[in-house]
This record gives sequence, structure tokens and C-alpha cells, in this order.
Amino acid sequence: DPALARSAPAASPAAASAAGPRPLRGLVTTSDPGLAALLDTALAGVTTAPDLTAAVAALGVDPQTVSVTPAGEVVSARGIRRAGSAEAARIATRAALAETEELMAGLRSRREELAAALAALAPEQERARAAVEAALGALHESDARIVTAGEELSRAAAALDALDTRLSELAASRERLGAEAEAARTALEAADAALAENSETVDAEPDTEERDALAATARRLGEEVMEARIALRSIEDRAGFLTDRVAALRRQAETEEAAREQAARAAARRRAQADSAGELARVAAALATHLSALESGAEEELAASRAHRGGLESALAEARTRRTERADDLAALTRAEHEAQLTRERHVIHLDELTRRAQAEIGLSADHLVEQFGPHLPVPGPAEDEAAPFVRAAVEKAHAAAERTLKSIGAVNPLALEEYAALTERHDFLEKQITDIETSRRDLMGLVREVDDHVKEVFAAAFADTQREFADIFTRLFPGGEGSLTLTDPEDMLATGVEVHARPAGKKVKRLSLLSGGERSLVAVAMLVAIFKARPSPFYVMDEVEAALDDVNLSRLLTVFRELRESSQLIVITHQKRTMEIADALYGVTMSGDGISRVISQRIHQAS
Repeated sequence: DPALARSAPAASPAAASAAGPRPLRGLVTTSDPGLAALLDTALAGVTTAPDLTAAVAALGVDPQTVSVTPAGEVVSARGIRRAGSAEAARIATRAALAETEELMAGLRSRREELAAALAALAPEQERARAAVEAALGALHESDARIVTAGEELSRAAAALDALDTRLSELAASRERLGAEAEAARTALEAADAALAENSETVDAEPDTEERDALAATARRLGEEVMEARIALRSIEDRAGFLTDRVAALRRQAETEEAAREQAARAAARRRAQADSAGELARVAAALATHLSALESGAEEELAASRAHRGGLESALAEARTRRTERADDLAALTRAEHEAQLTRERHVIHLDELTRRAQAEIGLSADHLVEQFGPHLPVPGPAEDEAAPFVRAAVEKAHAAAERTLKSIGAVNPLALEEYAALTERHDFLEKQITDIETSRRDLMGLVREVDDHVKEVFAAAFADTQREFADIFTRLFPGGEGSLTLTDPEDMLATGVEVHARPAGKKVKRLSLLSGGERSLVAVAMLVAIFKARPSPFYVMDEVEAALDDVNLSRLLTVFRELRESSQLIVITHQKRTMEIADALYGVTMSGDGISRVISQRIHQAS
């Protein structure tokens, strides 16, 4: 592309050294004015230096200077950058692209400002045009109203003149009629006076025709006077209305005239505003034309800038592609270096750990271990006299096997002896306790057996006595009947049950539930009395045991109570009178007439 910048042939280092620092812009030429301006801006203050030393010396003289060496090194106050020709091209490309983008942004902002100014003037122009049209319409309407008011004023003036003439005529007619009425009134008065005089002297009736003629004349004159008065009043009212109408029309005319003058002034103002709006419209048109021209020039510059930008973007894309490739290579190398560093750090940490463990566990340093057990020494074999050269794979395999064996053995417990002694002592103590418990258990089981044997003997003796007494008591309570007690399991005296067999005289009963209520009560009392007799007690308490008995059975039971009373004390709760009769003392609750309950006691034998 001929529009792109072309660099001058690079001078040799010797020539550059002889030439000394030179502006870099003088070494770059271009045929494009726009690109030349961009290069002027981008390369301002940039000089060449023969080598890095000269560039650093130039920076020491002027800290604001920027020097570029033939090797591609850029020296500035920010530091030293080393870049090849591709890097320099990328720098220049970026600078030119940034300058182009700034120029395009300025053109866009200028275009937007002009468009905004035109858009702001357009509503003002429309408002001015609308105001001029409204002022012209109002002026035409005001002129029409003024013309109409003038015509009405002319017609009112003509009517007023006609009314004035008619009023003059009516005034003359009024004066004439008044004179005629006055003459008629005078004649009538004279006629009345003559009539009065004649009525005094003349007894005859006056002439009726003359009198009627005079009366008719008087009526006619009165009617004419009335009509003249009515006409005069009507004319006066009409004259007053027309006078008021004329005054109103004059006032309206004055008002319309004032309005016309105001409308004229408003129209003048609106014409001035219309002239201003026209001037604004002409200015807006001129601005629009200028804006169009600027827009066309900006579009052409923008098209050229876009074309130039396309070339720069292509070059930039290629540079970016190469940079991406180099960046990928650099990233791969960086990752490899990082991984190598991590591996080295891990090995260093592992070596430090091994050194620390060797020093802590076996008290040997790493140098001593390498000297005594290094790879330069043979590795001992299974036998004592066997030795093999050092092979890392074999040694690592043996090491892994040894680690597995050590892991299976587990960690070494330095307190194992103390723990073993403590556990042994605990074991001996528990064995002693178990022995004591077993001995106690044997003793307790012997006592249980002794108690069981004693219970069996006592229960057997008590059952035999109770069985004998039950048979005796039953025959006494049920004469002719049979009663007995048997064990359900005679072999196990501790778990056996007791069965009661009761057969009153004349009955064959297999179940006690088939007995009557009194018989069941008497069988239960017989069982209790048999137990009382077999194993006597100091006293017995019975609660209405004879409630269901008839007199015969009650007599038999009372005989048994008398026998028991000889050896024991009986406390019987009863409602039977016969039972109370055999008692030694009575205790009860009674209520007197006052409704208060109280406890009483009474000894029977003392009372008797």
C-alpha cells in the first residue's frame, strides 16, 4: 500500500554512532497527509541511539526523551524494553490506530453537536411560523370586526337623525294639539259657565244637539291629546333607546379601535418575530448546508480512516496472531518451568525431612549417611557374605516392601511396658473379683437351697395340719358332707397349687361355682378357720363373713367363733343380731335426734 509509512534503510551501527542521536520521525516517510500527521504525533520526542549505552546517556541528559536503538531496545523514564522490528511495528500501529480512533471520535462528536443544534432550531422555527400565521389570522378577524362595527355605527347615526327629525315633528304637533286642547278647554269652560248662567234664568231644557256637539268635540280633543301624549312618550322611549344604542355603538367602536390598535401592535411584533424566525430559518439552512458539507467531508475522512484502519487492523491481526503463538509458547515454557520448580521444591522439602528424621531418629547427618550407605557402596544381600551393586529400582522395591511390612506391624508404642503392667494388674484384680463373686454365688445358692428345703418342710407340715383341720371343720359346718384339700403338684412343693374339694350332704358337686352363695361363703370360712386352727394367730378380723348364711348355718359358724375366741381375739364386722349377742363388746356409729353422728361402745357381759 503506497499510503503506508516506509522506513528508511537502517544505518549500520558505525554510521549511527557517527551520526549521533537523530529524531525517529525523520527516518519514516509517507505520502498520506493524514498518516503523516499521525506519525508526527506518535513519534514526537522519539530519537535514535547507536546502542543501549548512548540511549541511557541521553535519558540521563533529558528524562523526558525516548530513545530507540537499532537492536529494537526502547529506553524511556519507564524503563528499558527490548523488542524486535515486529514489536516496533506493533507499537507504531497501535499509536496510529489510537490516533485514528480519536479523530473519528472527534468527528462523530462534532457531527452529533451540529445535529443537536439543528434539531434544537427546528422546533423554534416551527413555533415562529405558527405564531406568524396566528397573528395574521387575528389581524384579519380584528379588521372584519372593526368594519362591521363601523357599518352598525353608520346605521345607528342615520336612525338617530331620523328620530331627531320625527321628534321635532312630534314636538310641533304636540304644541299645536296643546293649543287646540287649551282652546277647547277654554270653550268648554265658557260653555259650562254659560250653561250655569242659563240654567239659573232659563227653566227650559237646553239644546241637546249643541251640547252633544260640544261634548263630542271635547272627547275628540281629549282623545287627540291622549294619542299625542302616547305618541310623544313612545317617541321619547325610542329616542332614549336609540341614544343608548348610539352610546353603546360608540363605546364598541372605541373598544374595537383600541383592539385594532393592539392587534396592529401585536401584528407588528409578530411580523418582527416572523422576520427573526425567517432569519433563524436562513441561519439554520446555512448551518444545515455547512453541516452537510462537514458531514460529507467527515464521511470521506471517515471512509479513508476506515480504509487505513482496515490495513492497520490486518497488520495488527497478524501481529496479534504471532503474539498469541509466542504467548502460547511462553505459557508452555512458563508452566514447564513452574512444574520444574515445584518438583525441585518437593525434592528439597523431602530431602530436608529425611535429613531431619535421620538426625532425630538415628542421630546421623545426611553426609554421613551418604558416605556410609551411598549408591557408590554395594548393597548387602540375604546372606552375610553376599553383596550386590546399587540398583535404584531394586532398592526402591525393597524399600516399598519394608514400608509395607512396617505399616502392617504398626507404630511403635514406647509406653507398651507401662500399659502392659497396668493391664496385668487390672486383670489380676478382675480375676480376684470374679473369684469372690463365684464364691459368694455358691454360698448364696447353698442358702437358697437350705431355705427352699426349710420352706418345703414348713409348707408340708402346715398343709398337713390345715388339711386335717379343714376336714374336721367342714364336717362340723356341713354335717354329713365331705371336704378335703389336695396339692396340684406334690413333687414341687414350691410351685404347687392347692385344690379344695367340697361336697355337702346329698349333693354331688364337681365345681365350687355350682354351690349356692351361702354354701360358697361357708366353704371359704371353713378354709380360713382351718388355717387359723393349724397356725393360730393372736387376733383375726372378719368383715361380714356370715352375711349370706341362714339361721342354721349361722348357728354352726357361731359355734366355731366361740372355739376360736378361746385362743384368739376376734374382730367381726357384722349386721347379724345373733353374732352381736355372742360378742364381749360392741362398737358402732349412731345418730341422735340432733342429726349428729357419734361413736359408741358397749360391753355386753358388764351390761347384763
